[in-house]
Amino acid sequence: MKVSFDFDGCLGDNKFVQLICKLFKSTGHDVFIITSRDPALTNTDVWKLATEFNIPFENVIMTNGTLKVHAFMEHGMDLHFDNSFDEIVAINDMFVGNEPFRKSDDMPAILTNFDTEEMSYIYNFINNR
Repeated sequence: MKVSFDFDGCLGDNKFVQLICKLFKSTGHDVFIITSRDPALTNTDVWKLATEFNIPFENVIMTNGTLKVHAFMEHGMDLHFDNSFDEIVAINDMFVGNEPFRKSDDMPAILTNFDTEEMSYIYNFINNR
């Protein structure tokens, strides 16, 4: 499975999201970073974290301010974690129509403001894929 994570406000500085990323990596999933950052900048912190988490540099996608749904679709992602409500809605709207926050197997993007129900969903999702 291809799983992507936003960087700023998510994988870059949220310890819980980092743990989720490590769980996906340790169970053999293909992990990506999709960030709205400008690829023309140095982005040293992104590259450092990618190295630390053993995420190949070719799995780091910078959208230069455009919505991540385009990269999500283009690269065939299965699941995306983000702290941006707009990004989550844009991705989920491509798959679940008028119910972007219905929790089911066809919900490909998860907002990183986790509650207990979402934690259970994530745990079951990782263990059953």
